[in-house]
Amino acid sequence: MDRSIRNGMYGLAIGDALGTPVEFCNREDLVKDPVTEMEGYGTYDVPAGTWSDNTSLALCLTESLSRSKEKCMEEGKTDNVSLAAAVDYEDIMNNFCRWFDEGAFSAAGQAFDVGHATQKAILLKKSGRDAIACGGTDERANGNGSLTRILPLAYYFSPIGDDQWDEVLDVVHKVSSLTHGHPISRIACGAMVSIADNILRGKDIESALERTFAYYEGQEDLKAFVPRFDELRDLKKFADKPESDVRCGTYVVDTIKAGLWAFLNSDNFRDCLIKAVNLGDDTDCIGAVAGALAGMTYGYDAIPEEWLRDLRCKEMIDEILDRFSA
Repeated sequence: MDRSIRNGMYGLAIGDALGTPVEFCNREDLVKDPVTEMEGYGTYDVPAGTWSDNTSLALCLTESLSRSKEKCMEEGKTDNVSLAAAVDYEDIMNNFCRWFDEGAFSAAGQAFDVGHATQKAILLKKSGRDAIACGGTDERANGNGSLTRILPLAYYFSPIGDDQWDEVLDVVHKVSSLTHGHPISRIACGAMVSIADNILRGKDIESALERTFAYYEGQEDLKAFVPRFDELRDLKKFADKPESDVRCGTYVVDTIKAGLWAFLNSDNFRDCLIKAVNLGDDTDCIGAVAGALAGMTYGYDAIPEEWLRDLRCKEMIDEILDRFSA
C-alpha cells in the first residue's frame, strides 16, 4: 500500500478544482451538461485547474504539521502522543490568516470561496482570541470548512494504534474547532480521519466507522449527535440508495455522505470524481472529500494525466508535501 500523502492531497486538490467552476449548480443542470474534464471560470471566474479554500486550508495545515513533526524528530520523539503534543494551533490559525490576508497557499493569488464560519473565525483570531476558541459552536455553523481540510492529520498520525484514539481525536477536534467547533463538525472530522487511517492501513471503511461510532457514543458531550450519521452504519444499504436521495448542500453531514456515496459507487479515480462533482450544489467540497478517498485508494498514478496537467500551482503543493514527507 502506497502511504504517500501525495496520493490523498492530490486527490483532494483535483476534486476541489473539478468542482469549483460549477459550485452551486443544481443536479438537473449538470445532468444536461455534466462535468467530464477540468473546466475554467464558471462560478468564481478562475482558470481551469484552480482549487479553492478546501485545498488551500489543507495545505495551511500540512505546512504547520511539517514543522511540528520536524520538532519531534529533532527531539527523537516520533510517537503519536508526542506528535499530538507538538501540534501548534496558533501556528495553524496564523497560516489561515496569511491565506485570508495575503493569498498565501492559494492557487489564485488570493483567498476566494471563503466560508462564513471560516471568515468569522479568522477575524476573531485577528482580534486576539485564542485559536481553538475561534470556531463557531452554534448548530447552524456546521458547514464543510473543517471536514475538507482535515485529511493531513490522518497522515500525520498514521498508523494509529487502538490505544491512541483519545490523543488523536483530541487533536482532530481542536483543529476542527479553529473554525467549526460544534460536535457535529468534530464528529465528521473524526470519522474522516478514521476512514483515512483505515485506507492507509489497507483496512475496510466499515470497521473505521464502527470504531468512530463506538468512540463517540462513549462521549457524554458528543453522543447525542451520533444519530445524525446513522445512515452510515450499513454501508451496503447506504451505497445502494438512489442518486436522487443523495443530499449535497453545505451541511457537513451531507457532504461526508455524498463523498462516500460517490466513492462506494465507483471503482476508479476518474469515475469517482465525475460521479461526485455531478451531484451538484457544494461540488468543490464533495469533490474534495471523494477525491481524497479515491486518491488514497487508487494512488497518484490513477489520476488522469490531463487533470494533473491542468491543475494549477503544483510546485507549491509539491514543496509543502515534500517537506511533510521528509
